Amino acid sequence: MLKKQIKQVLLAAGLSFSVLDAGVVNLLKNPGFEDPKNWTAHWKIENLKKTIKPYHYRLDAKGGGHDNATQHTGKNAIELYCDGNCKTKMSQQVSLKPGKYRFGIYARNNGASHQPQFEISAGNKKDTFYVITSKYRFYYLDFEVKTSSKVEVSIIPREGGMAFDDAIVEPLANAKEQPYLFLDLYPVTPWGNVRHFFSGQLQWIDFALTCIDRKRYSGAGTMRIVCPEDVLIEGINIPLLNRWKPRKVAGEIKLLRKPVVRNGKKCIEYCFNMPVFHNYSRPQDFGGFWVRPTTDAERELLIQLEDKGKVIHSIKVTLKALKQPVNMIPSRLVSMCYHVQWWRQSLAQRLEAIPPQLLTMGFNVWTDYMVLPGNNFKKPTSDETVMLKAYKDYNIKNFYFTYSQLYELRHHYPDLSNKTGEKNVYGIDARGKRMKQYNMRFIASNGKAWRDSALNYWYELAKRPDVIGLPPYAGVINNAQESMSISYDPATLAEFAAERNLPLKEMTVANLQGKYKTQWMMYNQRLFNKICVLWAKKMREAVPGIKTANSLGPFGPNNSRMLLPETRIAWAQQYYDYKMPQLYHRAGSGYLNRLNNGINAKLYGKANGYADMLPIMLVSMGEVLHDLKHMRFMAIDILTNSKHIKGLAYYMGQYAFADAKIMLEISKINTLVAKLEDYFIDGQRADNLSSFSSTVKNKKVRTMDEAGYSTMAKIKVTTQTKLHLLNRNGRVALVTVFSRSWPPVVKYGDEGFVKFNLAKLLPGKNRADYRIIDWISGKIHPCVPQLPLNTRDGHLGVFEIVRTDVAKGLLSQGKLQPYKK
Repeated sequence: MLKKQIKQVLLAAGLSFSVLDAGVVNLLKNPGFEDPKNWTAHWKIENLKKTIKPYHYRLDAKGGGHDNATQHTGKNAIELYCDGNCKTKMSQQVSLKPGKYRFGIYARNNGASHQPQFEISAGNKKDTFYVITSKYRFYYLDFEVKTSSKVEVSIIPREGGMAFDDAIVEPLANAKEQPYLFLDLYPVTPWGNVRHFFSGQLQWIDFALTCIDRKRYSGAGTMRIVCPEDVLIEGINIPLLNRWKPRKVAGEIKLLRKPVVRNGKKCIEYCFNMPVFHNYSRPQDFGGFWVRPTTDAERELLIQLEDKGKVIHSIKVTLKALKQPVNMIPSRLVSMCYHVQWWRQSLAQRLEAIPPQLLTMGFNVWTDYMVLPGNNFKKPTSDETVMLKAYKDYNIKNFYFTYSQLYELRHHYPDLSNKTGEKNVYGIDARGKRMKQYNMRFIASNGKAWRDSALNYWYELAKRPDVIGLPPYAGVINNAQESMSISYDPATLAEFAAERNLPLKEMTVANLQGKYKTQWMMYNQRLFNKICVLWAKKMREAVPGIKTANSLGPFGPNNSRMLLPETRIAWAQQYYDYKMPQLYHRAGSGYLNRLNNGINAKLYGKANGYADMLPIMLVSMGEVLHDLKHMRFMAIDILTNSKHIKGLAYYMGQYAFADAKIMLEISKINTLVAKLEDYFIDGQRADNLSSFSSTVKNKKVRTMDEAGYSTMAKIKVTTQTKLHLLNRNGRVALVTVFSRSWPPVVKYGDEGFVKFNLAKLLPGKNRADYRIIDWISGKIHPCVPQLPLNTRDGHLGVFEIVRTDVAKGLLSQGKLQPYKK
């Protein structure tokens, strides 16, 4: 009874009776956003950039933010969102007496794609935490108050959306002991701590460790993996662990292996010291391990993080078997896996696993970051050894190479300017500080020091297959000018002033970023364009017929987006085969506008004098897996858009191979592309011969308005059909249906009927002789004027009108095909 009375008094005062301990008072007001009159009462929410109102969203059992986060407890939580225009801060003033306190809050990722993080502060103390997990986790900051005062506690996310709930400020003496070591599987998937493997194959399990309280960590923790005896663990990178060995660990780190019994079953236990945390706020991604199940039965691994003799954090990983797909590989459209890095894995297992996995996913081009600059090894590197295995044993013949930074001296190329006697070769930033790179004016003038270091390296790399026994490189991707910086060195300023007939004394940073901004940017863009052409020409000298591609999104140096696309993409009129824009947005967000604008302006395609398109779609650049149904949506949407688009590239990253289900879904996409590619290459658009009729009446939901602010509104769904005519070999027409919803943060599709104008599609023909294939469901329907369609599962419908005798053959499983030269 007394506890209830105390709680009523505290609530009347705006304070919270904490559930952490029956005797602890939460000194925050409205800590869980449950105030019935105003859910954000007592919290100050502001945009530190002062440009627009701060982005924040109310989350309840139905969500309401950028991803699927709901509340942690109670009825509400909050999402704070940051982008280039908004740095959202949430804070509260707390009156505190002298003493030690803890400010803590539950947080989870809600839509950010690459190591999302938030800053937590209390008074003059702050820390930064990376939040990879899609489940709420408690993060905290301990601080001290010297004199009675009002103390501000605050939260600031660094990028994208993050969900927060159940904050607390309490005396440190009363604070409940919380875990401080964590393990997260990479990538973070919708199916949680389940990892899939192909029957009979190795599977890589990737993860990272995080320590959120360095004061409590001993510096010598251990990791323990317990698995059934019919699941073998291989490939724990002990040499790497020893390179990153904590000082408090005596001797070398060793892998201890012993048989144990768990829950009455025979198991094997693996134990080793964890590596040092170089940066306590950043996850330590030192690798992972291979699992080799000798059974297809479902199995469970137990992974424990231990410190000071206690288990601090543990997770259970369920292993599930999948059948290897029997896929088809596109033969006319380019489909490539872009940027795979496996430096943490042992060579033996890479040789066994990686080549067949690339083949399984249906890629017809293998591309990767190749050997480092200055590498003159006559024997193949470990990366090249894997490629040789793929070539000799799996008939994979199409290899592209790529490497980043065409101008940097710090990590990439030797500085040969002293040897050549050239001057004014370095970049100078806006503060007058010398950059560790050549400047664009020097490179664009084909400076000898640059040619002899950077450009000649690329030339030798293009010819390297002759040395190691690979077939000649089919192509080369240049993302080596990414984030190319503009230089303010005296020679560049003098050249610009002379070109524009301007006084040299006017060439100040303020003027170049002010009244001469456009002219200055156009001058630097021309330098950029010259560099692109010089590079591509050199590659053709090395390997005549090699395909050249530029993978940059902005088409120019930093801040060049202010210029017209025609100016920025002029380099594509000479020597380039492909443009590879990086389209990393979600379905329904207008990601296709960048392509459509260029197509409408006739800036793409050989017919217009420019490079063709190979859009890059993000699968897993970092730790968060992008929606694989969205990948299917994007792939089909892009390919149906224009004949200037000659294929696809997938930015797989290093984590996307850590689950066979990801590989299986990519395989499905490429198999579908392979079976439909003739429509995209040879078909003729006739969109007026199909349509969609919606039957949906959307109710109001909590979402966001066009300005990006939380509101109650009806979801706007726009459904579009595209039709490609072929009329060849019994294949008549392909109808693709795309539903885009606004706002894109809510996963809504459409429901209704897709309609076919059979009178014009099959003039004078007996409809009974034809069928309609539903490619998404894998079903064959009679040839009727309309079919029901629900696009809420993936926002996509794909239908083909075919002659009856070819329908079943098209749907039959393909044959696992090797790469074709």
